[in-house]
Amino acid sequence: GSGSYPHTMTKLFLALAFFVSVFSLPWWASAACALLFLAEGGNVFVIILGGFVLDELFGAPVAALGGFAFLYTFLFALMGAVALYLRSMLFE
Repeated sequence: GSGSYPHTMTKLFLALAFFVSVFSLPWWASAACALLFLAEGGNVFVIILGGFVLDELFGAPVAALGGFAFLYTFLFALMGAVALYLRSMLFE
């Protein structure tokens, strides 16, 4: 649902906080903002986009993972998948 005005503004604030954290805070702070945003019912694709931005700005291939270069995108997509699964279980 579209939600109430305060709920919508909360999601907007958390989305903005998430993107600010992507550019200015450590990855774990961005992950915490992402979790708050997802817990508030935010769009999963926003989080995946943030992970992609993190990878493009700061990511490097990880030799232990066979040169995989999109670790943040994968991590944030996994967070989004878990959030979608939990939402489907809670609101079934």
